[in-house]
Amino acid sequence: VLQLGMKDALGMEFQLTGVDYSAKNFVHADMTAEEFEASMKARGESFSGMLLKEMSKSVSNQQDSNPLAMNLDVMLSMLTSDRLYRVRRIAAVQLVKAGEGEAFAGLDGTSTIITERNKKCFQVMDRELKKGHKNVGIFYGAGHFTDMEKRLVDEYGFARKSEEWLVAWQLQNPSAKNKSDGKDVK
Repeated sequence: VLQLGMKDALGMEFQLTGVDYSAKNFVHADMTAEEFEASMKARGESFSGMLLKEMSKSVSNQQDSNPLAMNLDVMLSMLTSDRLYRVRRIAAVQLVKAGEGEAFAGLDGTSTIITERNKKCFQVMDRELKKGHKNVGIFYGAGHFTDMEKRLVDEYGFARKSEEWLVAWQLQNPSAKNKSDGKDVK
């Protein structure tokens, strides 16, 4: 429900309907629902607890930064014709914070939703590498990357050689042009 709500609010497509997972080179590398539930139970985690904690952190961070600006941005996003792109920019700020590696983490800095799922992913990656596959791509969300990079460096001895950023979704309305010079409005 949360994912479908976010999909609609951000004007996106739902991952399970937008990605063809039946391709023969796709390998499932995530926990099963049963594994996920068992891990959460063993760690004393719950979805409601995680969401409440993340919402509390978000409110606290807003108070530390500029709560008036954040609240104004949220209010303006509801009143403007550029609503979709304003909501995306607000979400992007939160995604950047999630990418810093602390999203959903418990007191020990780990969680089922990030850490334990990453462990499972790397078990599957190890299996595929042992089968002789040389080119492996991991299709996971940005919140996983900090932990994944640390594992690739610490456990596998890999080093980042380059970084390439691709546009995943537009944060500016492509039709919003400055009338005087035709350039994108920032």
